[in-house]
Parts: sequence; C-alpha cells; structure tokens
Amino acid sequence: MPSMIPPSKAQRANRARPSSVGGPSLADCLRALHASFAAMTAVAALMSATRPAVAAPSGGTVVEGVAAISTSGAVTSINQSTNRAIINWLNFSIGANETVNFNQPSSAAVTLNRVIGNEASVIAGALNANGRVFIVNSAGILFTKDSQVNVGGLVASTLDISNNDFISGNYRFSGSSAASVINRGAIRASDGGYVALLGRTVANDGVITASLGSVALASGDRITLNFGGDSLLDVTIDKGTLNALVENRGAIRADGGRVILTARAADAVLSAQVNNSGVVQARTVADLRGGSGGGGTVRVGSIRLLASGGTTRVTGTLDASAPNGGRGGSIEARGNRVTVADDAIVTTRAASGEHGNVLIDSGGLTIGPDRVGGGFHNDEATTISAVSLGNLLGYNNVALQSSGGGTDGDLNVNGAIAWSAGTALALNAGNNININAPITTTGAGGLTLNYGGYAVTGGVASGANYNVGAPVTLSGAGSTLGINGRGYTLIRRMTDLAAINNGSGSYALAQDLDASGATYAGPVVASFSGALAGLGHTISNLTIASSGSGRAALIDTLGSSSATTATVRDIGLVNVDIRTTGNAGALVGLNWGVVSNAYATGRVSGGSTVGGLVSRNQLGSVVNSWADVSVSGTGSVGGLVGLNVGNRATNAATGVTTYTGVIRGSHASGVVRNSAATSTRNSFGGLVGANNGGAIFDSYASGDVTLTNANTSAGDLANVGGLVGLNTINGASAGSIANSYASGNVTSPGNFVGGLVGYNYGGSIDGSHASGNVAGGDNVGGVAGASDVNGALRGSIRNSYATGNVNGHDQVGGVTGRSQGTIGNVSYSVGTVTGNNQVGGAVGANSGAIGDTVVSGNVTGADQVGGIAGSNNGSIDRSSASGAVRGVSNVGGIAGLNYDINNSGNSSVSNSTSTGNVSGSSNVGELVGNNQSTVRDSSFSGGGSAVGTGSGAVTGVTRADRRSNVDAAARAVQAAARQATQAGNVTAAVATRSAAIPPNSSISAAGTRATTAGPSLDENVEVETPARSEVPVAQRPARRPSATTTTARRTAPAARDHGYGATIRSIDVDGRRYDLQDKGAGNKAPDHKAQ
Repeated sequence: MPSMIPPSKAQRANRARPSSVGGPSLADCLRALHASFAAMTAVAALMSATRPAVAAPSGGTVVEGVAAISTSGAVTSINQSTNRAIINWLNFSIGANETVNFNQPSSAAVTLNRVIGNEASVIAGALNANGRVFIVNSAGILFTKDSQVNVGGLVASTLDISNNDFISGNYRFSGSSAASVINRGAIRASDGGYVALLGRTVANDGVITASLGSVALASGDRITLNFGGDSLLDVTIDKGTLNALVENRGAIRADGGRVILTARAADAVLSAQVNNSGVVQARTVADLRGGSGGGGTVRVGSIRLLASGGTTRVTGTLDASAPNGGRGGSIEARGNRVTVADDAIVTTRAASGEHGNVLIDSGGLTIGPDRVGGGFHNDEATTISAVSLGNLLGYNNVALQSSGGGTDGDLNVNGAIAWSAGTALALNAGNNININAPITTTGAGGLTLNYGGYAVTGGVASGANYNVGAPVTLSGAGSTLGINGRGYTLIRRMTDLAAINNGSGSYALAQDLDASGATYAGPVVASFSGALAGLGHTISNLTIASSGSGRAALIDTLGSSSATTATVRDIGLVNVDIRTTGNAGALVGLNWGVVSNAYATGRVSGGSTVGGLVSRNQLGSVVNSWADVSVSGTGSVGGLVGLNVGNRATNAATGVTTYTGVIRGSHASGVVRNSAATSTRNSFGGLVGANNGGAIFDSYASGDVTLTNANTSAGDLANVGGLVGLNTINGASAGSIANSYASGNVTSPGNFVGGLVGYNYGGSIDGSHASGNVAGGDNVGGVAGASDVNGALRGSIRNSYATGNVNGHDQVGGVTGRSQGTIGNVSYSVGTVTGNNQVGGAVGANSGAIGDTVVSGNVTGADQVGGIAGSNNGSIDRSSASGAVRGVSNVGGIAGLNYDINNSGNSSVSNSTSTGNVSGSSNVGELVGNNQSTVRDSSFSGGGSAVGTGSGAVTGVTRADRRSNVDAAARAVQAAARQATQAGNVTAAVATRSAAIPPNSSISAAGTRATTAGPSLDENVEVETPARSEVPVAQRPARRPSATTTTARRTAPAARDHGYGATIRSIDVDGRRYDLQDKGAGNKAPDHKAQ
C-alpha cells in the first residue's frame, strides 16, 4: 500500500518493473529502450577509445545571429553576442574530460545547436551556459552518468525546429526520428529555468534539477513548448508517435515549479507509455520571511503524467508536498489506462497548511478490493486498490476521473473506501458512478459525486446516473457532500429529517437512522419538493398510528403538479408499522415526483388507498423499488402502490410515446389482504391496487393476494389480481402493463379475479404472465378476471400466458373469464380450468376477438364449456386446444356455444384445431357444442361430430387423421412457445444494481438487470408415433428469480417461490397416448411408447 516513508535506495533498486497493459508490452518497450542505451553507450565508448579528437563539438557554422566558436585544449567556448543564434554542427559531443561553455549576453539568450552529421550526441563531460541551450540531433542524444550540465535552460531533442520558428520564439518541434534522448548524468537549470527532453523514446536515469522552474519529458512527432505568464513551461503534443515512451527511473526535482512527463500515441492501439519508477519531486517553496503579517511568497509545485492513447504507470514517488509551510501542490496521472502500485508514494501533504490535490484520470476506472502485494494487474480498465486510495486520502485531496464515453466512462467502486482525515474525495465519471462497496468517512472529509461528464462539461450525458448498491456514510461532524454541483445538507438524526418539512433543498442521510421509541401521529415530513438522497441508508422501526382521514407515511406529499422533479432515492424503511384509518404508504403518501431505488419492510394497514411503499402515485415515477410489506386496506390496495394514476402521449411526428404515472423495474413480495368490511367495489393487487392510465413495466409481484368476505358482501370484493387489481383508463389514456409477471396465489370470494389482473377495463397487457393458482367467484381468469371495452378503448391481452390452475363459478377462463377486447399474438394457458357456466380454456365468455391462442390444460364445467371459449359471441381464429374438455351441456373442443346475438355476421370459429377428448351429456361437438353462427376451415381429431347441435353454417371442416392432428397440435404448441419465449422474458429497462440496499441482502452483485425467463424452445424435441416423422414441441424450463439489488451488507427477506414449470409430455388421440420425449435435452424417458 502507499507509504509516506520514502523507500531506501536498496528498495528502489529492487522495485519490480511494471507489466504491460494494452498495446506493445512494457517489456518490449524496455528492450527497445535498453537497446538504444546500449547502442549509445557503444558510440560513446568508441568515441572515447578510437576518436578522441571528436570528443568536443566540431564543424560548427553560425547560420543565424552572431557567435564566435573557439577551442583551447579541452575547453570549447561559444561567445554569443545576440540574444538568439543558430549553429549547425557536424558533431556535437563532449568527452569525459571536455568542457563546453556558452557565454551569452543574458540569461534569456538562446542558442540552437543543430547537428547535421550522422552521429549521435554523447555528452560525457561538462556543458555550461549562463543562458539557454537547445541541442537538436535526429540521431539521438545521450548524457552519460558522469556528465555535468549547468545551464539557464536546456532543450535536448531528436525533433527539429525551423530557423524561422526559433528566431520568432515559436518553439515548434517536429520529426519522425526513432532515436532516443536519454539522461544518465546530472542536469541542472538555474532557478526559474527549464529542462525539456523531446523525442520518440525519452528516459531519465540520472538527476534533473530545475528549482522554481520546469522539467518536461515528452514523446511525440510534433511537440510545442509554451511559456505561460508564470514563466513555467508547458508542453503540447500536436502529433503522436509510434511506440511513444517516456520513463523516469532516476530523480527529477523542480521544487516550486512544474514537472511534466507526457507521451502521445500515433495509432489506435494504445501504445503510448509513461512510467515513473523513480522520484519526481515538485515540493512547495515557501518564503515566509515576511512573517505572519504577510510579505512572504509561496510557490506551489505541480506534477503531471499523461499518456495520451496509452498507459500511465506509477510505481515510484510523486512528491508535491509542502514540508516547510504553505499548501500542498498538485499531482495528475492521466491516460487511457492509469495504474498506481500499492507501494507507490504519492503525496501532497502539507505540514502546516492545506493538503494538495491528486487527480487520476483515465478512460474507465475501478476502485478494486485489496490486492495481495504491490505491482500492476493487467486489467482492461484502470484499477486502484481501495486501501491505496484510503491511504492517499490520509494526506491528499483525491479526484478520480473516468473520462470515457458509455460504459468506458463508468467509475466503479468495487472495494470498500474508508478514511478519517479532513480530505476530500471526488468521483468524476463520464457516464455512471456505480457504488458497489461502502464509502465511509468518519472525519471532516468531503465527498463529491459528478456523473454524466458534469465535472468536464457542466452538463449531464443522457441516461447517466449514480447508482448506489452499498452505503455511503458521512458520519463526521464536518463532512460534506456534493452531487453534480449541488451541495447537500446531511441528516444524522430523525429531528434533522423532520426539519426538511416544506423544504425544497437537497438533503442526504449521512448514516442509518433509528426511529425507535417514538410513535408518530402522522407523517414525519408533511411536504417536500426537493431532493432526498438516502445514500443506501435505512430508517428503522418507524411507527405511525393515526385515526384521522389524512395520509400516513414518512413523507405525506412528495412534489406537486408543478414540482415533478422532487426525488427520494436510495433509501430503505426497515420494520415499519403504520396503522391508520386513512390512506397509507410506508415512504410516500402522495407522489408527484420520483421514488427511486427505495424499499420497505414491515406492515402497513389503512383505509381506501394503501400501498406497501407509496399510497398514491399521481403522475410520478416509482423506479427500481420494492416492498416486502404485509398490506391491508379497504379500497385500492397494492403490495407496492395503492393507486397509480398516469397519462400517455404519442408524438405524431416521431412516434415516440411518453408516460407519466410510471412504475418500472420494481416488485413486491408481501401478502395483500382486505382489512375490514367495505360496501364499495375495491381493487387489490400484489403490486398495485388500481392502475388508472399509468404504465407498469418490467415489474413483478410474488406475494399471495388473499381476500375474505367477513362482514362484507362477496360482490363488493371485486378486482383482485396477482399484480394489479384494476387496470383501466384515465381519460383517453389506457393503463398499460408490459413485461411483468405475478407468481403468488390469488384468492377471493368475489368477482373479477385474475392471476395477473383482476379487471382489465380498457387497459393493455403485453408480454406478461402469471403462474399462481387463482380462485374466485364470477369472471375469473389465469391472466385477467375480465378484459372489457371501456368507452373507446378496448381491453387487450397480447403475448401473455398463465400456468396456474383456475377455479371459479361462472365466466371462468385460463386467460380471462370474460373478454370484450382482443386476445392474441400467441397467448396461452396450460393450467386446469374449472367452473360452472361459461368455462373456457382461454376465455369463459368471449364477445371480442381471440387469435393465435393455444390451450393445453383440461377444462371442466357444467354448461357452455369449451377448449378455447365457453361461449363465443365474437371471433376465434388460428387457435388450438389439446386438453380434455368435460361438461354437461353445450360442450365443444373449441367453443361450447357459438352464437351471434346481434346477427352482425362477425361471430365465428375459423382456422382452429381441437385435439383433446370432448365429453358431455348433451350438445357435444368436437369443435362446437352448440353452433348458432359460423364454423369454417377448422379441424378436429375426436370420433364425434364437429358440431353437436345448432343451425349455424359449417364449412371447410375436416376430421384429420392421427398423424396430422398430432403434428398440427405439436406445431401449434411449438409456435406458441417460440413467440412466447420472445415476449415472455421480463427484462428491466433500467439498471437494478442501484436499487436501495435490502436488509442483509444475499442477492448476487452480478445481477444488474431484472430478468425472468419465459418459456424456451428446444428444437431437438420429437413426437414418437408409429412410422411418423419427428415433430417439434415446446418445453418450458423453471423461471429464474429477478435480480434486484447488490450488496453483502444485509439479507433480503426470503421471497416466495415464483417459479413455474409446464411440460407437455403426451397427446391423447382417440384414447391412445402419444408420449413426447425431449431427446436433445436428455429428458426422462416416457412411461410407455406409442405402438
């Protein structure tokens, strides 16, 4: 882990070299660099041993300015009389015993020394100048370990500069030389001076000093040196180079100044490398001779490492501290990838002032769990260990920035971060901040969360967010929080929470709260229109007891019709106990704003509008939230929301539909019951009591919905559904349910009882299903109790199915008990359906349109009993039934009674197939028991007549042989499963990782989307019949539970099993059983084979 104690010389010598991440390996780069070192060393040795006469510069010609060159023994002197001069040399090297002196008119004078020969420059002796010296040699430049350079400023470059640019003071260097610039000696610039080494490969193994000045090591093919108003050097790489490499293994010191190590790649393979395994020091220089009254000066140092299109690695020391007073400096490490070793030393510590700032900026960044040992990991994204970060925060303000786009801009907290110093941590993401492990500061530290690129652009990228999957604790008295430029007031006590009443500011829970010991007579907060961030914390043991007619909840009203951005997020209510005769919800009574990633456990009992989390969602949103609450009430009662009211609008130009009153990616698992006698028709749902024009997407309910008729007329206990009690309209907007499901059992003595929806009154149900058993009075269905027309809007059920058993009295169906609307696009039922009158495998009483519907369950009733519909006063098309149909009178394989009550000519059975056994006492038909309308282009396999009785038209009806009927049934089921597989998967459209933390959750952190598998299709399935070809059929595996949150902190209450299974194992034809065997999936062998 990082240490504030510098390593010994032996430790530095033995420090492991970093491994490669992306592009050419670091080992390859180092081998190339070492080869360059070896070559230059050989050149130096050759010059020293065999050509001593060329050890000093030779062949110099002044081409600009005025300068005189003279040599006396081992000393070469250049006496310059103009501020700028250019000298072209055939050779510019300095032997070990040689000295070159530049005598210039002032410290601001500059001499450009360009080597036009083919030999590298080897500086092994002394180079002195009172001004500034540029050495340009495309063959390479080497400062040996015994070299001594003392100048006002130095530029050593393998890139050239034009005469005009140099004379004009435009320091623009360019070239494509592959040679290196390497320092192994001692280079010193005068105070305020600079040292710049430029080329493709630039390395420092020696010591470079420029107090109060600048040191730059830069790699590229086109580089510009700039001087700011503070006279400090800055570098711009206008064009990158192949295999760009900058490395410091020695020491660079620029106290009170600036150090820059930068490289830019020329391609897209992220080949640039900036490595520091040595010491880079730019400490604050404080001249406090003016005393406390002023008059002193402070020069703060800065260090910048940047690999543009590559990797920046830090294994050594970066020191911008302030040991002698003043504030600490700044350190930046940037690159597409940045890695800081655990044993690296990074400090901006101030002995008596403010600590400085450390910035780590990369394309994607992960704060990982603790590492074993130091060194690098070959992660695709930048990784810094949480312990390293915690240690950095001991003496530095730290900003971590992921500046990429999309998921490359995500910043992931996967390791627990903790610190106690009064320093600040900023997490700046180009996209999302994903907090998957705790963040804790116990001192006066500050935390800033900037997501969606806000820290860079001041705006927020579409869809970006901060996702809280673990608690963020700011328990220190002086701690602070900022999110995207907005400061938050921290809440540490219930009294602090109560104080936000009628507020519109930004607040956050700094820690968990406990409401034990107090019983509230009403809401803790009456009205709130600001932002409340729970930061993954909980409020435990909230008790509200009220006998009034008002709402009972933690917050009575969130937002208003004109304040729809009010937000409560990332908060949990644990073990609530709310009892009232009015409306009730654990978290919010009336929601106009946004409830996100929130949850509640406990019990809520109230009057007419009761929800486990929200009483009434009025044009607001409830997203990624859940409740495991025992809920009871007398009106609109739901496991999550009592009443959801919304609207939908479609843009005529773009076709885009927008919704208000939205529930998305949410679920409820508690039991829903009626609490007392009622004389009005009510609505009970596992998730939502009543959905009036709102939209429910990607959500589910797993708790049972149970109503009793104690002191209540059974007729008043209406609209009871596993997911929603009543799905209806709000003006011209239909209530919408899509990609959702219910798995609990639904029981009521009343009417309009459905496995998914009690009464679909003008609403739409798409891509959804129910798997629980359903029992009720009249209008009982596996998906919906009834689906009717409401004004101009027709109830619809598409791509949906039910797998539970259905029991009722009259108008009972496997999909819906009664339908005036549409059912189609492959809806199906596989459970057993039992009732009295008007009982159907899909619909009990149909006066709408049924198409592409498949039924495989058995159907039993008394009068008007059918494999698809008990009675049909509408249309049935392209549908099939394979289960046994049993009744007394008016019994049919497709419809018990087919009639056209208004003589509209639109009532018919067409293009449909019956393959199950049909039995009854009177009016029994293999297709229709009593036909008073039209039957056409349909087939059956039983031994009886197509129609039992009736005067309706029958055309194109055939009795298929065993093979054709078996094949047809199998193909129909397969087609149903194929389309239902596409429609039946429930996938949340938003990341559920950021859901609020459930107590003691053991849900896997791998789940980031709520997904429930629908039926899957295996093409390797065959029907075994005598000498018959293979016929594919469907098979439906057990469903996976939906992942909702991620944390290891608490355990979620055990949800009821909402899995289901349905497998068609055989088809009976004329009393003979044909067993189905799934060879591809290795199914259990059938009991017997067809003979």
